[in-house]
Amino acid sequence: MRVVAFKLPVVLKAGTLACLLLGGSFIRALFRAGEIEPPILSANALVGKAAAPSPNAFFVPFVVEDSDFYTNLGLNNLSDSRATVKVSLADRQGFEVSSRRVSIPPLGMLQINHIVSYLTNEPAMTDAGYLILEGDQDIRGWASLIDRHSLDPSLMLASSKTASQVLILSSVASARYTSRLIVLNASSSEGTVKISIRDAEGRVMASQDGLAMKANGLLHFSDIYESMGIGAGRVAGVFGPIEIEASDSIQIQAVLHVRSSDHTGGFLAGVNLQRGARDPMLPYAVDSADFRYNLGLNNPGRLPARITLRLTGPDGIERGSSQFLLPPNSLTQLNDALRLLAGEGFREGWIRAAADQDIFAWGSLIDNHTQDPALTIAESRGATKWLIPSATSAGNFKSNVAVANLDASAASVRLRARNAEGAVILSTTLDLPGSGMLLFQNILEALGMAGQFGPLEITSLNGTPLIAASQVLSQQRTGSAFQAFPWSRTAVYFI
Repeated sequence: MRVVAFKLPVVLKAGTLACLLLGGSFIRALFRAGEIEPPILSANALVGKAAAPSPNAFFVPFVVEDSDFYTNLGLNNLSDSRATVKVSLADRQGFEVSSRRVSIPPLGMLQINHIVSYLTNEPAMTDAGYLILEGDQDIRGWASLIDRHSLDPSLMLASSKTASQVLILSSVASARYTSRLIVLNASSSEGTVKISIRDAEGRVMASQDGLAMKANGLLHFSDIYESMGIGAGRVAGVFGPIEIEASDSIQIQAVLHVRSSDHTGGFLAGVNLQRGARDPMLPYAVDSADFRYNLGLNNPGRLPARITLRLTGPDGIERGSSQFLLPPNSLTQLNDALRLLAGEGFREGWIRAAADQDIFAWGSLIDNHTQDPALTIAESRGATKWLIPSATSAGNFKSNVAVANLDASAASVRLRARNAEGAVILSTTLDLPGSGMLLFQNILEALGMAGQFGPLEITSLNGTPLIAASQVLSQQRTGSAFQAFPWSRTAVYFI
């Protein structure tokens, strides 16, 4: 299918539906008259107009369009009214390059291919930048970094959360993997950051202080280990957490992109170093011929942390547990975690941790055929309603979904799928045993909606807390974790 590059001025008729080929699957972007304004182009950067995000704006901290990657943007409207969203592209120096307003139907979504080209209204090959999302209704955003060589998508959620100390839970440098680090200054003033890479035992391998950051600017390291002078261990492989500490009262975000020599990879978002949890939970782990599951445990504290892990099966029965001692500032990685906790033969379940101090947990679901990792950060609390920003059973991709019941009593769970326009295309209610799981391989096809895509709402009708997660997988066995988020009302960012 051919993608048309529009030149201004252009008038789009109401109801026009452009079907865009995205990474081997069909993704639809809805264009209606009056819903999209002409872009404000790069003259802003030339005259030195600084990016000026509103308070609590959402950021996508990394977008790029070059010979290796391009980025696509997704937007969700959580309100019952049509939303107008201003999407702004900013460069590393903190200047606004371009902006554009789009409209999203009530409870609907919008997916935009090649967001950099879309914002600048021309085919673009650009340096790394980032996006600012501001809406007049309750919105969410997400981005998909597409590898041009393998069509592997790496998905990340836009976030409004910032911190002065950020922890990247894991990074790696080896003959197979590289780690790209992005740090965003979300403040309107200049500052500096200190970056430290630790080994798994918590020892500092390399550290750089006083790295200058422009107001609303970006630091981009295509290979953070190489930039920090760690290259000797690459053949054998080195890994560990990365700490980023901001000075001069600036607030930052950070994200790591792990990429393999086979052109597969995934994002691992930075977390607030001061916001760990004593009972992190991961909604899905598997051990099969196709997938294996590695579990990461981070102790950011100065004292050892004692932790108990429990694995529960889909039927709600505990299948195994084990205790660990985590050294200070360390990363403990448990390979083949299900076998470690439950022994051979147990296939899938969900994991809950209990620690004597705040920790972080994350999981890596690895395809045994392609070695493609799907990275997920553990949830620290449950919710009665979750949103999968987009589930698909169209073209080359499918969405797998897991829902875990955090309570010992049974839950009544409603699954409601919508199309991009926000219309309900399916609603069904299922029983979920106490402490049990619902598992769906290709959820929309399993529910009789093959060929569809759109937001998926997961609601506990009797108030029982849940956690949920999804994975997008292609026929080529590349894919990404697509983390759900709890449905809670947030501030409106008037534009």
